[in-house]
Amino acid sequence: MKVHKTKTISTLLICALVFYVYQNYCYVKFGGPFGTTSLLIDHHITVKDLDREQSFQNNDINDKSIDQRRSNSTVNHKTNPAQGGSTKYHFMIIVIPSMPKSKNYRDYLRHRWLNESCWGSHEFEGIDKQYLDFKLMFVVGKDKYRAYTAEFIEEMTQYDDIVLIDKIENKKILKDKVLWGMRKSIELYDYKYFIKIDHDTLVDLPHLAKGIQTLPDKNVYTGACKSVIKHGSYQKSFVYCVGNAYILTRDVIEKIAMLTEEETNIPLIPEDGYTGWLVSQVKDKFNLTDLYPLKRGWIVDRFNYKVGAGIYHFDRWFYHWLKGIFKMERAFTCRVKANLTLCPDAHYRYENINSTSCVCDHGEL
Repeated sequence: MKVHKTKTISTLLICALVFYVYQNYCYVKFGGPFGTTSLLIDHHITVKDLDREQSFQNNDINDKSIDQRRSNSTVNHKTNPAQGGSTKYHFMIIVIPSMPKSKNYRDYLRHRWLNESCWGSHEFEGIDKQYLDFKLMFVVGKDKYRAYTAEFIEEMTQYDDIVLIDKIENKKILKDKVLWGMRKSIELYDYKYFIKIDHDTLVDLPHLAKGIQTLPDKNVYTGACKSVIKHGSYQKSFVYCVGNAYILTRDVIEKIAMLTEEETNIPLIPEDGYTGWLVSQVKDKFNLTDLYPLKRGWIVDRFNYKVGAGIYHFDRWFYHWLKGIFKMERAFTCRVKANLTLCPDAHYRYENINSTSCVCDHGEL
């Protein structure tokens, strides 16, 4: 009998221990016992993030609460004088796919090349202010296991430049983010140009403001547009512009927004290739014989500089593959310090890989 009782007690103790371990695992993995709440603590979240989230355990955060907080902030919007109405007008809309956790990138972009005051005033001499009137839209999805954090909600309230898409974050939804950004831009704003860029793309704002004036205001799809799908059922069926940066006019975006679910719901994953597919469908559906990708490689620089060595050729509107904020900052500071008229072909570099001194690649200034 004693042996039986001892086994029973041992079994109960083991069960209790297993329950205790499992419960604590659930608290770490799912934010509550047996995954009852949705706050996930994963390898992307730092200790600082964990401390912050202790004060934000409400799992009922949804789009309505975000909209309510947004409505409490005052945002001034320009209207299009030509229309005489209350439509919010901007010369161009800049759409950047982002993720909830990528606040560091969003803040960097807001306070660097997107901030006109960070450029020298001489850079904008002779440029009409209308060409610097842009609206930024970060398109953000949902984390799989946790609600939006208090910090993210506050960021949305403060900047009013984030739009949410009701999809779980993963690499495959990039194309959905861009299509959603297109549709929301039509719904929210009046504008002439739609620009999609990656968050690791440096935009030369003065060059963009000067150069975009030379584009037509209808039937435009342009950038570095020499790419084709190399495999599968869409192989070489259309040409598309690479996804680091491309530009479309509003009329093309409006027609893309008119495509049916059957026309847009296709298993083509690359976001830039998908946009090329949408444009090809618009061209066929609306018989737009003059709508072609404009192959203007000087708009986007992909290969004509060596980021790792700190060598840049500053004669483009957009510079891609600046992986990480450090490389973006190096390129930005070099561009701002550079006097392009004094350096042949606008080639610049840092003196060495750890240097902050930007010099002409053909001799120090």
